[in-house]
Amino acid sequence: MQRCSYCQFPCPDAAQICGWCTHSLHDATREATSPYRVTATLPAAPPPRVVPRDLATLVAEHTRTASVPLTGPARTDTPSANAPTQAAYPLWSAPMGYTPLTGAYHTGLVAGVPPPNFPPVPVARWWLAIPPLTLLLAWLMAQGTSQWDVALAGAGRALFAGSVTLVGVAAWLYQRQSRRATMPPLTIAGIFFALWCLTGALAQPALAMQAHTLEARGNYAGAAQLYGRAGDQSAALHARLEWGQMLTDQGNFTAAQAQLGPVLATATGSLSTAARGAMGHLLWRWGQALFATGDLAGTRSKWGQAATLAAGTADGDAAKAALAVPQTVTGHLIWHGEPLPGERVALVNAWTFSPEFHILQVTGERLPATSGDDGRFSITGVRPGVTYTLIWEGQYGDVTGVDAAGQPTTTITLQPLAGGDLGTIAIDR
Repeated sequence: MQRCSYCQFPCPDAAQICGWCTHSLHDATREATSPYRVTATLPAAPPPRVVPRDLATLVAEHTRTASVPLTGPARTDTPSANAPTQAAYPLWSAPMGYTPLTGAYHTGLVAGVPPPNFPPVPVARWWLAIPPLTLLLAWLMAQGTSQWDVALAGAGRALFAGSVTLVGVAAWLYQRQSRRATMPPLTIAGIFFALWCLTGALAQPALAMQAHTLEARGNYAGAAQLYGRAGDQSAALHARLEWGQMLTDQGNFTAAQAQLGPVLATATGSLSTAARGAMGHLLWRWGQALFATGDLAGTRSKWGQAATLAAGTADGDAAKAALAVPQTVTGHLIWHGEPLPGERVALVNAWTFSPEFHILQVTGERLPATSGDDGRFSITGVRPGVTYTLIWEGQYGDVTGVDAAGQPTTTITLQPLAGGDLGTIAIDR
């Protein structure tokens, strides 16, 4: 094996010309003019971390200095001793760590020849469509709902997906181009990631703000729902309280009670006091509406609830007073089947009676009246819920009818808001 004195290419001992540069292998004068002349003693092995020069530059240098191109005829299985190109001797090999096209042991460029100018590598621009598409997707996802927190969550998901996509683009650019090319997509990805974090942080405040806006507009149903989702139970109860008051003013008493009931059951402090007042007002108004239709039983029920649930409030006290309004009791006295006119009677709520002596003594309230020409009488001021007994004047004092056990037979207990009638009383028994 011998080396060409011009290009240092290894050639067989029998070769007369170099298979690489086609110069004569026995012309020693060309070594001084060779651009590939060795300038230092070749080490046994190249340094492990020597970086070769740019391959394109070396190819251009060799093209300018060599007399034949680098490529040659197709490979042959029977190489000739005087083949003009390297391609005819594919089995030739340089020593390990050395090749004439590397600049590790050679001077490199030809003196006086400027280095070649290579066109810059084109920068990928297709990824610039990702940021506007991400923003468009975020806007579309925010339009699908009327709740602000859900809209922010949808936009945040789009921004997060966009940031992850841009990070993947940056990784691709780092492998295909350079580190500098990764800075724009990474910067935009960081902005999108920060916006995603911001949407998560603003979800709850935005929900509370929307609930407050709905409450100010009178949409208490929506406000109560949003306050509940935001976790502000006190504000949700307050919205339901205002909702119940609005329904009461509208005359929708059943729906108003459905809203005020939970507030009254769970609220504390000043909110509980306000709920009791609102419930008392509801039941008072409801009872008035029933009383106007003649439904006395319903009126007594609603006003009774108002007096109990809203005791101490204006409407609760009004309901209690209305239920305690004295009523009128009527009756008809007969004597041996005939009306008994001019007879003085009375209703008493407390008395003592001795069956042995048939003595009746009134000890409590006494409500007197006198029968008319037709024997009928009317007694006013009768309190509801109090049991009264009818008595009349006898020859020796007050008289009333009693049973075998000595208990009076003519008694009456009035219901609130309703009078009573004792019917026909025969006092000749």
